[in-house]
Amino acid sequence: MKTSKIEKEIFEILHNNPEVSGHEIVTRKIIIEFLNKISNFYVIYNGVEGIVVGNCESATSFDIGYRAELDAMKLQSGEVFHGCGHDAHVTSLLVFINYVSRIDTNKKIMMIFQSSEEFGNGASKLVNIMENLHIHINNIFSVHNDPGLWPESVAVSQGKILATNFSNVITINFVSKGAHFDSSLQSEVNGIKKTMEILDEVRSKIGNNFVLQIGRVKTNGSYSSKSDKLEFVLSMRSIHYSNEILKKVLKIIIQKIRSIDDVAGIGVKNIINHDRIYNSKELCNIILDSDSFFKFPINSAWSSDDFQNYSLISDRICYFFLGSYTKDRNMLHSDNLLINPKFIVNAMYLYLFILKRV
Repeated sequence: MKTSKIEKEIFEILHNNPEVSGHEIVTRKIIIEFLNKISNFYVIYNGVEGIVVGNCESATSFDIGYRAELDAMKLQSGEVFHGCGHDAHVTSLLVFINYVSRIDTNKKIMMIFQSSEEFGNGASKLVNIMENLHIHINNIFSVHNDPGLWPESVAVSQGKILATNFSNVITINFVSKGAHFDSSLQSEVNGIKKTMEILDEVRSKIGNNFVLQIGRVKTNGSYSSKSDKLEFVLSMRSIHYSNEILKKVLKIIIQKIRSIDDVAGIGVKNIINHDRIYNSKELCNIILDSDSFFKFPINSAWSSDDFQNYSLISDRICYFFLGSYTKDRNMLHSDNLLINPKFIVNAMYLYLFILKRV
């Protein structure tokens, strides 16, 4: 399949307008402006949670659906950047819509542009809206670029893939010991030290089947003022334990932190709640039937995605990886990521291949 310069233009616009989870305002505007120029596809829903498009204006049941994510990442430097390649995902889906709108098909097709995959449980929110609209999709696919695979490669596995991910923002308030800087600082230091000891203890007891990480650490203090609050993201992932187990582990951690003498209070805000994805054997076999790609099993064990939520409105789901390797710029979740343009063309080819076989 050949494409025109249109995919380069769309990708460049999206790439130059990265937006964090839940704030993809310009991104949605770009998508809607593109869709307004296309016939035979209709916007079913457009809101903060994302955009849902179908080729049947009044239908609620669809043969096949495709999902792409809208959000970029906020890097440690504070820069907002498409370090996960979602701009390429959206581009491939938009160009595919443009192609499909020009061919004859008796399939009812739905395209989903979802907000907040990185943070904010976007799939859960959008699926809830789609349930209220009584939407059902027989088969739904989602592709993610893999900078570790050559562009002519696809990774897909049936059954459970990726990891559960239960991540929360933890806010700890320390005991205030008056205006004296040294005493307040000591309270914070004691609290932080004991908190880290608790996390190390939990990590050692659970073992290698569990990943516990801390990120985005900050306090409300400065060089000239005392700090009485610590905030950080606590990320827990597992390929063996369910999210219900991870929630119980977090409860134990919170109880232990609350028992620290220097802690006055603690708050918890969930930002990621991903279950493991369960890929349909039948849908995986469709992808494996393609003769145009080298096939590999999925080995991104500690990666996670919220795609499993779509099983609530679909009979079968399939999440797979498509190669996007580019020499010297192939590090996912960083500013050192550049998507190989072949990814977009190959994604379109696979989308069409799948469409003909479902």
